[in-house]
Amino acid sequence: MLRRAVAAATQRSRAVCAAAAGIDVAAASAVRWNYGFSTPSGTAGWSAVPPTSDEARQLDADAVANDATSGTAALVRCVEKEMDDEELRIDKEAPDLPSGWDITHEEGASYWTMTRVWEGKERHTVRGQLTVRDVALDPECDIRGEHFPFRFIVENLFTGTVMDFALDVVEGECIVDNIRTFDSAEQALNESYVAAYEREKAYPGPSLDESEEEVLDGIQAYLAERQVDDQMAEFVGQYSVWVEQLEYERWLRELKSFLTA
Repeated sequence: MLRRAVAAATQRSRAVCAAAAGIDVAAASAVRWNYGFSTPSGTAGWSAVPPTSDEARQLDADAVANDATSGTAALVRCVEKEMDDEELRIDKEAPDLPSGWDITHEEGASYWTMTRVWEGKERHTVRGQLTVRDVALDPECDIRGEHFPFRFIVENLFTGTVMDFALDVVEGECIVDNIRTFDSAEQALNESYVAAYEREKAYPGPSLDESEEEVLDGIQAYLAERQVDDQMAEFVGQYSVWVEQLEYERWLRELKSFLTA
């Protein structure tokens, strides 16, 4: 008990001396200490002894080794390796844009947008999401099912009203999920959380799986007239993958920038 008490008192004394000497208390254990009489007061106490050159070099080497094996350093190495691997990719060209369309993608966004005016009477907007993987699409396969949801928004330039098709690309096939109508393009295109919530509240129409065959044929004919078909679906899938690759590389750069700041 006495030995532990003496050790504790010694540790407290060293900590006080370290603080007075301007030495970080946490690093005080790495400093050699002498006990003796200080001058000119003649009072007894602990005093720090600077490390020798060999000891200093060893302390520096230990610090470097600890840093190199840290979780941060390990993650930086992984990120840098992934960045190097992505640089070796050769398929960096964007897929060819369908004729008559303009396309935009804002850096950091999880969607992209195509627009055109069709026959002077309709404005068309395609808004594609990045890759979505859903195990439910292929439950017996180790590789998760992959699909590309997108919206085809038709604005009547004379009335301002909108028909909003929610579609999906599954294995290269264009599938219509539902159709909503809105009074204005603002309601359909506004990307705020409130606007998105209001859109979700809108009635999406009946389940098209249960619709009459004539209704499905009519929808397909309407979309085909506007070139929204399996060929468009192929472009949507390819462009979504291309944009996601851009975002992935940007994400890697931002990770490295944060970790090495």
